[in-house]
Amino acid sequence: MTLWRRIAAAAALGVACLAGGCKSPGGAQGGPGAEPLGTPPNYRELAQRQNARVGDIRGYYTRGSVEVSWIDEHGQRQSEVGEGNLIFMRPDQVALTFEKVGKTYLWIGGGPDRSWMLWGGDISRAYIARNRNAFSACCEAFPVSLLPAELIDLYGVFELPLDVPEGVSPAVEGDEQRRAWVVTAPARWCSRRVWLAADDGRPMRVELFDAATGRLWAASELTEYREMEVRGVAPGRQPFVPTRVEVRSGELAEEEFVRLTLRDPADVPAGHTEIKPALFDFDAIRRSMRPDEVIVLDANCPEPALPAPSAGSN
Repeated sequence: MTLWRRIAAAAALGVACLAGGCKSPGGAQGGPGAEPLGTPPNYRELAQRQNARVGDIRGYYTRGSVEVSWIDEHGQRQSEVGEGNLIFMRPDQVALTFEKVGKTYLWIGGGPDRSWMLWGGDISRAYIARNRNAFSACCEAFPVSLLPAELIDLYGVFELPLDVPEGVSPAVEGDEQRRAWVVTAPARWCSRRVWLAADDGRPMRVELFDAATGRLWAASELTEYREMEVRGVAPGRQPFVPTRVEVRSGELAEEEFVRLTLRDPADVPAGHTEIKPALFDFDAIRRSMRPDEVIVLDANCPEPALPAPSAGSN
C-alpha cells in the first residue's frame, strides 16, 4: 500500500471518529451555544492558507523556559527545568537547547538526514540516528521518545503539500469541540494530522502518526500566539507563532514530554544578521559538548547515522 493510500485509510478512521462524536484531544473549547462549523473548506484552500501563514518564516530564534520529563534506562521518571533556546531554519534544521547551572545540559537537534540528542552531566552521552530509520524495528528509541527533526512540524510551521496523486485526497473534517478544521496529510517521515483554528487558521494541535498502523508517535499543543519579528516584513504583517508548546511522545506520553514557554521570537538572534550553521552541525556540537560516549541508535540498520568503528578503535 502506498504512503498516500495509507494516509487516506488512516484519515478515514479519524473522520469517522470525529463524525461519531469522539472527544477531541485536550478538552472541549466550543460551547453549547456555538454556531456549527458548517461545510469544511477544501484541502487546497486550507493548505494555501497555512503555507501563506508560514511563508515569511525562514529562520527562527527564541529563548525561554524548558521543562523536560523522561523515563530513564532504569524505568525511573526524570525531569529537569531550566532555560534554553529553540532555533530552526526551515524546512528541516532544528536545535533545542537546555541549560543547567549556566552550562548546556541537553542539546536536541536534527537536519534533513539525521537527528541527535547530547546530554551533559557526570556521564555525558550523545545519541544519533538517521531520520528514515527512527521508526524502524532496527533502530532504538531516543532517551526522550521523539524524533528531534520533527520539532519544526510539532511547532506548527510546516507547509502542507499542494500536489497530491490523482484520485487520492487528504481528509478535512470539522472538530466542533475545538472549533477547528482537522487536516490529515503526509509529513516527511510519517503522517500528520493538524487542527487548524476555524477563525484564524493557526495550528492548535499537531499529531504525527504511522499511517499503516495508526500508532501515534508524538503530539503537540500550541497556544498563546504572539507576533514574531521578521526582518523585511512590514508591521502588522508579521507572522504569529505559538509561545507555549507542549510535546508528548512515546508509549508513556503522560510521563515523557517537552514543555516550552518562549519569549521574543525573531528570525535571528538580537544584534545578529544570521543564524550560525554550526548550531545544526552534529560534529560541531559534539566537539563543543565533548560527550564521553556516542551511541548510534540505528547501528543495526542497513545505513546507520555513523559508520561502525573499526576494530581496535575507541
